[in-house]
Amino acid sequence: MKKKTVRDNGKILSGMCFALIIGFWCIATYGGLISDLFLPSPTEVVKKIIEMADFWMEKGECETDDLTDFFELVK
Repeated sequence: MKKKTVRDNGKILSGMCFALIIGFWCIATYGGLISDLFLPSPTEVVKKIIEMADFWMEKGECETDDLTDFFELVK
C-alpha cells in the first residue's frame, strides 16, 4: 500500500474547498439568499459560457481545435 504524501493531501483539500465553494454558491442562489442581480446562479453562468462559445465559433475567432472540441463536449 502506498503512503499518502503531502501532495495527495493538498489535492484532496483543494477538491474539498472547490466543492464547498460551489455548494455555498448553489445554496445562496437557489435558496434565494442572494439576489440574481448580485450573484447569478451556476446554471446561468454555464448557459452564458456556452452562449459566448457559440458566438466565438460563429465569428471564427476560435481557431484552436482543442478549444473547439471542449465547447462541443460541453454542449
